[in-house]
Amino acid sequence: MTNTAHRAKDETIVPNLANGYTPVGARGFERATYLDWTSKTGNGSIYGTADDLFRFHRALQSETLLKAALLKESYGFDRKDRRVGMFWFHRERFGHRSVYVNGSSPGFKAHFERFIDDDATVTVLSNVYIAAPSIIAEDLGSILFDQPVNRDVPKPVRANPDSLKRFTGTFRFGDDYFMKNAVARIEAKADHLDLVYPASGFRISLLPVEGDRFFDRNFWSFVRFEGDKLIYRNGDTDYVALRQ
Repeated sequence: MTNTAHRAKDETIVPNLANGYTPVGARGFERATYLDWTSKTGNGSIYGTADDLFRFHRALQSETLLKAALLKESYGFDRKDRRVGMFWFHRERFGHRSVYVNGSSPGFKAHFERFIDDDATVTVLSNVYIAAPSIIAEDLGSILFDQPVNRDVPKPVRANPDSLKRFTGTFRFGDDYFMKNAVARIEAKADHLDLVYPASGFRISLLPVEGDRFFDRNFWSFVRFEGDKLIYRNGDTDYVALRQ
């Protein structure tokens, strides 16, 4: 793994190191906010390539890096009460066991999955801080095993700025939401909506898509409005917020 390391000094120049970007508005991007990750070894201080992660996968598959017993224990399939082993999440897709890990830091997103009984791996690395890499990896895993890909891919549309104003207001989610009972404010912009959490100032842009819906590209989620309800759909779950 010749292109993977801990960046121990922030001033170190790493050849070909990608810059990280974050979304701005409905369609734009900007350089990610600076963070000094050198204060800890691992997490955001590690850089690497897809080729090196493939080498890592092969070293594990061949049991040249870890002994078989320790490798099996690290996967955690014997822990029926948890889906986390040592470092790895584990699951079964289409009858094939896999271990995977994903993560992000401002400007970057990564997804690394290994189908341990098939000697196959799916790796997606991105220098954009959005959820798409994990979505792409999921679909690549489906294609790998000749499974259909039924993804709700958003189709952006142009919105009339005046029509966006009808969605504005303040909404409160229930205790099942990611932030219990969170209050969110919808603001109309020139070509999109912003979902703002007043308590933290965190802002997410919602891109108009067909069917009078909105797309949150940060977390690959969809928003629709039904009367006095804002419905935020993440994965297969709908989270309902009521207009205040």
